[in-house]
Amino acid sequence: MSRFIIRRVLLIVPLLIGITMLTFGIANLVPGSPLADLEYNLQRNRELTPEQIERIKHNLGLNQPMHVRYLVWLSNVARGDLGMSIRSHAPVTQMILDRLPNTLLLTTTAFLLSLLFAVPVGVYAAVHRNSWFDRATTATAVAAYSAPTFWLALLLILLLAVKFQQWGLPSLPAGGTYDLRHGGGFWDRVEHLILPAFTLAFVQTAYWTRFIRSQMLEVLGQDYVRVARAKGLRERAVVFRHGLRNALLPLVTLLGLSLPELFAGAVIIEQIFTWPGMGLLAYSGAINKDYPVIMGTVLFAAVLVILGNLLADICYSLVDPRVRQ
Repeated sequence: MSRFIIRRVLLIVPLLIGITMLTFGIANLVPGSPLADLEYNLQRNRELTPEQIERIKHNLGLNQPMHVRYLVWLSNVARGDLGMSIRSHAPVTQMILDRLPNTLLLTTTAFLLSLLFAVPVGVYAAVHRNSWFDRATTATAVAAYSAPTFWLALLLILLLAVKFQQWGLPSLPAGGTYDLRHGGGFWDRVEHLILPAFTLAFVQTAYWTRFIRSQMLEVLGQDYVRVARAKGLRERAVVFRHGLRNALLPLVTLLGLSLPELFAGAVIIEQIFTWPGMGLLAYSGAINKDYPVIMGTVLFAAVLVILGNLLADICYSLVDPRVRQ
């Protein structure tokens, strides 16, 4: 087991180096410049002199070749320094750490909600194949997986936040993490979490439901399941002890691979619901051409995804010892 974990950890090192190269290269090769606004002011309003712009470039290290800037940035990243924000002049590492708890709260809640609904619904649909419940679940899952996340988010805001308030029904907050008028207590934060977490979990639930259903149908058709039924075992024992236990093995890997989708979806969800997390920070950094913030958030999210996949590999090796070989 220890050799398996060591091999996986050693594979992470070149992967991280490749991610840093891609992140730095994409951020520095896209059209535009973090000093585009300053140069525009120089040309239009004459607010800055060329000497001042050159001094700013020198202070930011933008007058050096790209490979030199990459090595300097990489050495700083290795020490935990992701640079300074061009716009706010705050440490990017601290900005990310301040937003990270909100993003983890949103993605973890969405992850647990998806798993809580997908497993029982998928199992029940597989056991009652071709029933009205199975057909309704299939139709709902296909429709949910096809619906754009931003459209669903706006629809829920319009219905549960705006219309419910107009109709005099209990409504949910449309944005933010808490309301100072209510003291920002536990239930106030839960109310603010419901809409973004449900929206982010909706598509994942539909996909995982279909996956679990197909895995259960495959497992229930195996010979050892037929033997278990022939031995007179109860259907509940056949489904949960022999069927579900083996059907959930591929789900462990799928859960690890779903982490990038959750973080990518969080960027859209946090923007719509003004949820102050890493996604909203990355979006504002992209809008303001704040390259240190962009590179820092992308790299930090990539590290979290890699750690999630490593955890999924370890869990899979625990439930299936053949993977360690």
